[in-house]
Amino acid sequence: MVSGMYPKDIILIIEDDKSEATALRDILSARGYLAIVAETASAAQPILSIAAIALIDLRLPDKPGIELLRELKEKNPDAEAIIITGYSEKLNAIESLNLGAFAYLEKPVDLEKLFFSIKIALERRQMVLDTKRKMQEIKGLTSMMAPVLNESISLLEEAKKKDEKLLRLYRGIGFAFRSLDPIESARQLLPLIAEVLEANRVVIDIIGPLRKPVNRLEYLNGMDSIQVVPVPGGVRDQILETGAPLFVPDLAKYPEDNLALIEAGLKSMVGYPLQVDGVIYAVLMVYSFKEDAFSQYKEIISSFADLCAIPLRQLLLLKEAEKAHREWDTTVNSIR
Repeated sequence: MVSGMYPKDIILIIEDDKSEATALRDILSARGYLAIVAETASAAQPILSIAAIALIDLRLPDKPGIELLRELKEKNPDAEAIIITGYSEKLNAIESLNLGAFAYLEKPVDLEKLFFSIKIALERRQMVLDTKRKMQEIKGLTSMMAPVLNESISLLEEAKKKDEKLLRLYRGIGFAFRSLDPIESARQLLPLIAEVLEANRVVIDIIGPLRKPVNRLEYLNGMDSIQVVPVPGGVRDQILETGAPLFVPDLAKYPEDNLALIEAGLKSMVGYPLQVDGVIYAVLMVYSFKEDAFSQYKEIISSFADLCAIPLRQLLLLKEAEKAHREWDTTVNSIR
């Protein structure tokens, strides 16, 4: 009966601010989604088991959003959750990733990021459901189809492993940014990024004032260290100038900018800005021995880059505030 009543995937909005919830529901409805509003955790209970996605405000009047997330995952393990958080709730939002939330967004919600997160979350949920359905179909086939079954199972297991690696990366983002050192946080992420994208070299340039790099972190996977001197107008400068990702499927076509990389055997790369509100806080550059290695990962890279950018910004702003505080103390002491 429930499936007949709800032919579409249900997006459950759990938000105690009625005007915000209604506006969000109307916007999603205009995009063709079936959106249902619950202003409390109690009101959300009947819908948890049938929701495809839950947009959960961490501050609810009758129960913390984190607890509601746990209940959602217990009742409906295939449902995806997107956490809506305020500025002061960053640690709780990052904790939600460790509990299985797909992503979190700051208030006021950026609608384009919201639509993108919903799209990717629905695709991931559908992939999980398809995998389960196919596994059931495969189990029901006869032993005469064993060679075909074995190949299908292998492909499904490979897809599952990729999804598990991506989930480890999302959780790793949460753990890494618990450190108040942005350099150490970024350093912990590099091996995870290399694993998920099957990359051989991963670089993060932390960007300071006037769009100048202040720190470079590098992780090498299956290759020796190389000396790379950034060329003015090269990849990093293009990303800083445009604020857009840059995919280079064949480094050999740009030998003057990438000679050391080409000599080391690297054949393709992607560069991605980690930015919030138009301000770039870091540039992520990933390289592979394979040609055109990253086109298949565009949406994945965009997703985790957005997740990294927000806490990275908070850490860098905190560092700036600490530095300003030390300078103020020094000035006051010198006056005394």
